[in-house]
Amino acid sequence: MAAYSLLVDTYRDICGGAAAFSAACVRALPMTAWRADVASHSGTDPGADSGPHVPGYAVPIPWRTGAYRISTDSAPVDFMAHYLLGRWHIQEEAALLAVHLLAPSPGDHVLDMCAAPGNKTAELALAVGPEGAVIAADRSRARLGVVQTTMNRLGLTNVTRLVADGGDFPAPDNTFDLVLVDAPCSAEGTCRRHPDILHDAERLGRANHSTLRGAQVRLLREAARLVRPGGRIAYATCTFSPEENEGVVSDVLGARGGRPVGLRVALPRDIAGLVLRPGLPSWQGERFHADVRHARRLWPHDNDTGGFFVCILEKEDAGSQGTGGRAGRGSAGGSIRAGSALDANALPWSILGLDSADLARWRMVRGRLVSPGLAWRATLDPAAAHTTGVSSGLRLFNPKTSDSRLTTEAARVVGPFAQNGTVEIAPDQLVDYLLGREIEPRGVSPAAPHIPVVIVRCQGAALGLGRMQADGLLESLFPRTWGGVDVQRSLNRNDITPV
Repeated sequence: MAAYSLLVDTYRDICGGAAAFSAACVRALPMTAWRADVASHSGTDPGADSGPHVPGYAVPIPWRTGAYRISTDSAPVDFMAHYLLGRWHIQEEAALLAVHLLAPSPGDHVLDMCAAPGNKTAELALAVGPEGAVIAADRSRARLGVVQTTMNRLGLTNVTRLVADGGDFPAPDNTFDLVLVDAPCSAEGTCRRHPDILHDAERLGRANHSTLRGAQVRLLREAARLVRPGGRIAYATCTFSPEENEGVVSDVLGARGGRPVGLRVALPRDIAGLVLRPGLPSWQGERFHADVRHARRLWPHDNDTGGFFVCILEKEDAGSQGTGGRAGRGSAGGSIRAGSALDANALPWSILGLDSADLARWRMVRGRLVSPGLAWRATLDPAAAHTTGVSSGLRLFNPKTSDSRLTTEAARVVGPFAQNGTVEIAPDQLVDYLLGREIEPRGVSPAAPHIPVVIVRCQGAALGLGRMQADGLLESLFPRTWGGVDVQRSLNRNDITPV
C-alpha cells in the first residue's frame, strides 16, 4: 500500500499523532444518521412514534442535535423502513460540520454551489424552512438527479436544482444570504468510507492538490461575489491537503498578492463534544494568511470520523463594491416567479378535501409543488448561457397517468392535510406496504372506495399511494425504486442497495 504510506508520511507532522492517524484511516467508519424533522414542510414526522423516544440502536452525537451513530449490528429493519419514509437521513458525521458552522436561519436564501449528492442541501433546506430557499447547483445534470431523489424522499419543496458552473454562476452580485462551497477536492478524508483512495497514489500526490487548488479558488471568489454584505460563506472540503484548504482561503484573502475580495475569516465557535484543530499557519515553505488559524480541521483519530476542513468567511460592507463587476447579469424577473395558487375546488384537491388554508402552504410552478420561499426576488436567468435544467420543488402530477394522480412525493407532502380519499394502516404494516404486499387497512375515508387511487397514511403521516380493491384490501403503489435505492432488496437485506 505505497499510496497509504504516502498519505501517512505526508501528514505525519501536522496530524497530531501519526500512529493514531494511520490506524484510524483503515478502520471502518461508523454509520451516522440524523432525524429528518420535516414538520415545517409536511406537518408530520413520517412514521414517527410520539414523543422524544430514541431507538436503542441510535446513540446521540453530542455536538449535533438530532444526529446519531447507528449500530448496524442491532438496527432492525424498521430503521431502513423509516429511512425510506424520510424519517432518517444517513450522512457521515464529519460532513455535518459545514452546515452546523454556517448556521442557517429560517427564511435565509442559500446557494449550495456544488450540491450533489445533496446531503448538505437537505440540511440547509430543513434549516431555512418553507419561507427560505436553497438553490442547489452542480455542473452535472446526472448528479443533480441524485439531489432530487433525496428531496423527494424527505419531502422538501423549498429547493431549486440548477445545472450550472459554480465558478461562473448566473446571478448578480450580493444575491444570497449564505453560500456553501463544498468544493470538489482530492477527498482524502473519505478514505474510511472509500478505502480505494488509499491505493490511489495519483489522487494523493501533491500535483493533484495543486491542480485542484485553482478551481477551488475560482469557486470561492465567485461565492464572495454572490453573497450579500454581512452574509457568510462556508468553504469546506473532505481532504487533509493544506494546498486545497488553508492555501485556497489564503489565496482569496490576497495572501499571495492576488486581488482580495472583501472577506474576513469569522471567529470560530466552540463545539462541545467535538475535537477540532485550528488551521495551519504554514505548509512546506508556504506561509498562509494569518486569519486561517480560525479555520477548523477534523482529523479521523480525534473523533472516530472522516477527515474534514471548514472555514467560515463573512463579507464586509466594503466588499459589496467591485467584487465581480457583473451586477445585473441575472434577470430581476428570474426563472422562479410567485407561481399559481392551488385551487381547493379543482381536482384532486376537491376529492381529497384539502381547504384553501392548507393549500396556501404551497405554490405551483410549472407543474411542480414549491414552498413560498421559492417565490422570492429570484435572480436566476433562464436564458443565461451557463444555465440549464432549472427545476424547483417536487413534481406534482404523475405524467404517466391521465387522472390527475399525484406523484408519491406530492402525496406524502399534502397527504397529512387531506380530509378524504385516504386509508390508514397500522405501524406494524409499514414494511408490508413498502414491499408492495396487500394490506387490510385499519381505516378508510368515505370516498376512498370510489376513487382510483388513495393516499396511504399511518398515524397521520402520509406514506404514499395505494388502490382499494373490491375485496376491501389495499394494493400498495409504493415505488420499487425510491430515494435512489432498490426498495425490496434494501428491506430484505436491511441495508441500502443503490439502484
